[in-house]
Amino acid sequence: LTVGLALLSSILARMAHKCGCCLRLAKVRVLDVLTPIMGLYTTAADYVWLLYLQGNNAHPLHTTLFMGCLCNLFLCFVVNAAVLRMTLTSYIIDTPWWRKNRKRLRLILLLSVLSPRFFRITNSHLGAIDRTHIHFGTPSKMAVVFAKLGLATLLQDIPLLLVQVYVWLIWRNLAPKVSLLCFGLGAQSILTTVLHHVFS
Repeated sequence: LTVGLALLSSILARMAHKCGCCLRLAKVRVLDVLTPIMGLYTTAADYVWLLYLQGNNAHPLHTTLFMGCLCNLFLCFVVNAAVLRMTLTSYIIDTPWWRKNRKRLRLILLLSVLSPRFFRITNSHLGAIDRTHIHFGTPSKMAVVFAKLGLATLLQDIPLLLVQVYVWLIWRNLAPKVSLLCFGLGAQSILTTVLHHVFS
């Protein structure tokens, strides 16, 4: 559904650009809308997978894996908060954009702690929503900063994906039902992080 909406937005943006109307729509950065949402989906899927793992209670080892993954997610939350704070302090706090919007960014900041890549939504240029029109340097500098912030997601994606694959390979039918979905989301999240870092 999200990918479909993003494709539709991209088509509409191209049409608006060609027709010279709806200029605000034409400026929407579709990938900076899709990427943050997919990052949230990946994090949400990891939590759902853990709930299924604990709920199934198919093997005593599952409880140990559940606690280990839960500790990893908590560690990721702390690291994400620290990395986001460092990014804000180093690049954004002194900008007019931050001074104007900081009181309205609480939800974005909270979701960015859950998934650092979500902070890219601030660069998506969604119409007249000023919170999505961040500016703190040249486009190339901003791309590098966003890519470095996104690297924090690897601390969550890689260990969780390895545990999910392990549980599925060993227990198959007793593994959480959302395992295949988590494989896909985890793989695309890692690939997205790598591509952002390479091409930034």
